[in-house]
Amino acid sequence: MNFGQGVFEFVSLKCRLDEKGQGIVEYAILLAFVVVIAVVIGSGGLKEKVSNSFDNTVELYDKVEEG
Repeated sequence: MNFGQGVFEFVSLKCRLDEKGQGIVEYAILLAFVVVIAVVIGSGGLKEKVSNSFDNTVELYDKVEEG
């Protein structure tokens, strides 16, 4: 094995290890984001506001269709 091959193998190994660590961090961030969204929605305030917004949109659509 010459010096160039050794460097290439070291760099490729380093990249694979970095990508694995990066993937774990990305999953952790995604999981934290999902948990935060679930807590916000589960608190009730946002859930009711979103539901009311959809209900109001349906009512307005029905009024527009009626004329």
